[in-house]
Amino acid sequence: MSSITEKRREEVAKTVQQIRDIETQDGVTPDSINKIRDALITLGLQQDLFPEEEFPLPQPDPATGKPARNILYLLSVDDDDRFALYLSAENAGMERTNKPHDHTAWAAISGVTGHELNIIYDRTDDGKTEGRGTVEPSHEIMVEPGSGVALMPDGVHSLVLDGKPTMTLHMYGIAMEHMTSRISFNGDGTTEIRAVNPNIIDKR
Repeated sequence: MSSITEKRREEVAKTVQQIRDIETQDGVTPDSINKIRDALITLGLQQDLFPEEEFPLPQPDPATGKPARNILYLLSVDDDDRFALYLSAENAGMERTNKPHDHTAWAAISGVTGHELNIIYDRTDDGKTEGRGTVEPSHEIMVEPGSGVALMPDGVHSLVLDGKPTMTLHMYGIAMEHMTSRISFNGDGTTEIRAVNPNIIDKR
């Protein structure tokens, strides 16, 4: 095991324990998720722990030559599938905007390298009609080294990627494969269940 790998595991374990303690002491509130985000920002600033040699960007699809989407590297998850931490590596040339969506679990994102624009939304309907929902942009946050986003379970955001490579840390209250009811919001007022990204590589 390399010294960087060992150091990364130590720092990840320390950060995840800090995050567990925050949730245990404070519960799931906007203030506590902000504290979790801040802990993740501190981890993300240790850029030397996440070298591209160990966390390569996705390669273009050999069939089409087009850039692949992001790769999620699993860094830590508890035995009960809680407190799941991922590193997302986004390819150069992958310029895209995804739909507004929630996660059904609290979430925190922090920058490691590059820039990722997050648009935060307010939900403007009452959420009582299945398959229907409307949101309006509230504000924007540029996720980059030293900054991040905190989202409650019903928090809604979207990402705008400018085609330059990025690495971001994503911490969720529950592992992604258990987020089976995440909602995406369409521009016509309809909603749909958002599929989980299956491109996850275990790097624990």
